[in-house]
Amino acid sequence: MESLFMELWADDLDNLLPQMKRKLMSGTESAQLRTVEEIATFLKRAEGASRGSIVRKLVKFSVISTLCDVQTAEESFIRITLECFELMSNHKEFYEDYTALCATESMLRLSYCINKSLTHSRLLEELLQGVCNVLVRSSKFAVNFDAVCVPRRVVLFLKNLNIQESSRNKLRFTAVTMLNVVLQRAVFENEDDADAKLIIDVCRDALKSMADIVKYDSDDGNTILHAVALLCGTCDGVSRFCNIGADGDDQTDAKLEVCQTKVDLSDCVYGTVMNVIVPYVKEADLSRVDPIEFHRSLVSCLNNLYRQRNCNHDDLSNHLAANGYLKYFLCLTVRLP
Repeated sequence: MESLFMELWADDLDNLLPQMKRKLMSGTESAQLRTVEEIATFLKRAEGASRGSIVRKLVKFSVISTLCDVQTAEESFIRITLECFELMSNHKEFYEDYTALCATESMLRLSYCINKSLTHSRLLEELLQGVCNVLVRSSKFAVNFDAVCVPRRVVLFLKNLNIQESSRNKLRFTAVTMLNVVLQRAVFENEDDADAKLIIDVCRDALKSMADIVKYDSDDGNTILHAVALLCGTCDGVSRFCNIGADGDDQTDAKLEVCQTKVDLSDCVYGTVMNVIVPYVKEADLSRVDPIEFHRSLVSCLNNLYRQRNCNHDDLSNHLAANGYLKYFLCLTVRLP
């Protein structure tokens, strides 16, 4: 009975989609709001493969891209749209035909306007969380990252957001998570000097922001653990970024400043690992985070550090040994698959 209902419902949606698209393009706020509410209702009623089929129809008829193009500052419309993105981004169909890219671009545009106006801090958090969810979930489906976002625009927004100066930990955590996904998935081989400096500035702010939480927010163990987990991911991504092009001996004068700044940033990662991560992780209860992802980031970061020319390998090895990490990693290989 349920499958028959869903089939009839899907046929009804096919008839409604052109009308929904026209209403979204009408410029009438009341009609646009009713339409996005209808879309949310369809998505909420469906589950699993049925919801995926609805998302595919919305993509095929360009309803989602039309939704992203709606010019409005109406909070109700924005919040319901975010709810739709939240429901759709768990389905691979959402990442077809550059639909996810339209969604992230629209959310970043709104986030930029709200951040510049210094108002609606709660809505800003919701928008950033929406972008973050799309970026994180895209990794699960192994889709082309360029079909999900424009990495430079994400990093530029994070630069304007000023992670280090934010007083709201939730906003900082969301921003650093976004940065970590970009560092993991974006291709950096061909970035120009300006882009490299932009990435370096944001990475430095993210490292300091998370390290400060670990060092100074001693009253909240959950917050500190979350910060350490993100810090491991940032150190991993930054060390990978700093290693790109580091072996080239034919650097031009134009690249020397960027290369030196990368060296300084890798020194920052080295200091963060030695003074913040290594002392904390050995005693940490990792049951509240994903331990496999946490240790993958930690081990990958250490491997990248050992590859760097300016890393003091002996000091790093001695520091790890003195803090019991030989036994720690040995036990880890037994526990983890």
